[in-house]
Amino acid sequence: MACKLLVITFFVTALFDLLLQLAKYGKMPIIEYIVGKSDWYLSLTKDGGYFDRHTPLAAALLAGLAGFAAQAIILKILAFPNNLQELFPFIVVTFVVSALVGLLMNDAWPTSTRLFPILSDTYYKDLGKIRSMVTDGYSGIVVNGTMFLLSKFLKIS
Repeated sequence: MACKLLVITFFVTALFDLLLQLAKYGKMPIIEYIVGKSDWYLSLTKDGGYFDRHTPLAAALLAGLAGFAAQAIILKILAFPNNLQELFPFIVVTFVVSALVGLLMNDAWPTSTRLFPILSDTYYKDLGKIRSMVTDGYSGIVVNGTMFLLSKFLKIS
């Protein structure tokens, strides 16, 4: 079951990244409307920013990889929720783990793996250490909130 959740997490995370890229080019106006003024979105989509320095596929694959890694850690701590009562603690763990996984990706931290230099030079540099941890945590919540909804409607868990 965990393997299935990890694979789906990879694809959901990559899909969200692709949707953000499409929004940059005016192809997803609803997303642009919802997040268009947020600092993290502006950083990703500005001229010369993260999305301009990666191919769409590379950016989506890197996002999927980060989501997969965070979810693997989360599922070692807590089982995927089956109901709303189990959802809140799962979301809290998701936020914390997702924020901490960013420490492995952000070269401003001594814990960085140095494997994501473009992300560090653009997105993480623009947002700073603490703000980027918060946005990484929120990203995890968006993905796992989506995963929870999918588990209820499509019976994936």
